[in-house]
Amino acid sequence: MPVIYSNNASTTLSSGINDSTTTVPIASASGFPSIGSGEYYFATIANTNNTKIEVVKVTAGTTSLTVTRAQDGTSAQAFDSGDNFQLRVTAATLEAASKTDVNITGGAIAGAAITNDVIDSQHYADGSIDTAHIGDDQVTADKLANSINTDIATGVTGNTTANAALPKTGGAMTGAITTNSTFDGVDIATRDAVLTSTTTTANAALPKAGGAMTGAITTNSTFDGVDVAACNTTANAALPKAGGTMTGDIVMGANKVGADSGDYIAWTANTHTSFVVNGNEEMRLEADGDLHVDGDVIAYSTTISDATLKYDINPVEFALEKINQLKGVSYKYKHNDRESAGLLAQDVEKVMPSAVNTKKLPLATGTDKEYKTLHYDSMTAILVEAIKELTAKVKKLENK
Repeated sequence: MPVIYSNNASTTLSSGINDSTTTVPIASASGFPSIGSGEYYFATIANTNNTKIEVVKVTAGTTSLTVTRAQDGTSAQAFDSGDNFQLRVTAATLEAASKTDVNITGGAIAGAAITNDVIDSQHYADGSIDTAHIGDDQVTADKLANSINTDIATGVTGNTTANAALPKTGGAMTGAITTNSTFDGVDIATRDAVLTSTTTTANAALPKAGGAMTGAITTNSTFDGVDVAACNTTANAALPKAGGTMTGDIVMGANKVGADSGDYIAWTANTHTSFVVNGNEEMRLEADGDLHVDGDVIAYSTTISDATLKYDINPVEFALEKINQLKGVSYKYKHNDRESAGLLAQDVEKVMPSAVNTKKLPLATGTDKEYKTLHYDSMTAILVEAIKELTAKVKKLENK
């Protein structure tokens, strides 16, 4: 960056600055040089009696100057409005002016002007020489530093074959590689055209561990100890070893797994899971959490009844009157002629609606029609309260 200067440039600060300000306001730009691209000048700020002095580097602006503080061995200080801002001769200005900060015409530097093994000079600022200022073909091998791998130099001069060193680990090499010898222990020269599209035989080496091979693999021998050629489309090939993965269905078709065609578990996506025994669906778990079983469920069971999980708790009123509206009946189920006894959901719904729900019964009916179901647990409450009402009436009669 070339330093610039002008004679007798002097003004004052138009307002005070602190010791960290990098934009300095001055009263007048008269006499100060205009700053072009890449140019700068050194200015001196001093109070009126010269007891505080600071040199700054000005890089842009006219009356509002962009500066770098504390130059030429001075320290950043606070100054008042009216303090002096001047172009004085400073050591920083003289040192910068002594350097050859002039533009060099593109291509002007010839190889003869560059010392062997080094591109450096006290007359060039760091980074001031770019490729645009060096003549074509002037930086030859003998101008490169000795620390540069000499194999590169011998590989790029005089011939086009790859006698230069290959890239180090992580490097990339483009283009085709031709060899008449071995490559990683494989005699590539004796391999046939399997690496092109003209043949179908596979006498080229397979990829090493971690490599990838695309396309179909055909063999007339064994593969991992299994005679693949003798394996037909049924599952007489060996299953995966421990930790292996096998895709597709086992025995059954899509979304099924089981022992045979009559005993299996089947999945209907996002709807339900069916358990089939001897060809009949005996149990179904639906996505809403309902479990349908075509038969008795024999199990130890509990019902959640913690008071802290409930609200709006009220006693059942007129329980005896409601019981008298119900009738116990015996009956048979239509789908399997099984005899049973109990209550009818339609009757219970009239006196205790919360004990009755509406559900689909796919195993019992085979349709999507909804039917009424009865929570017999709910009937316990009405029976308890009915007994209490009867007990009260008996005591009342006994007291007469």
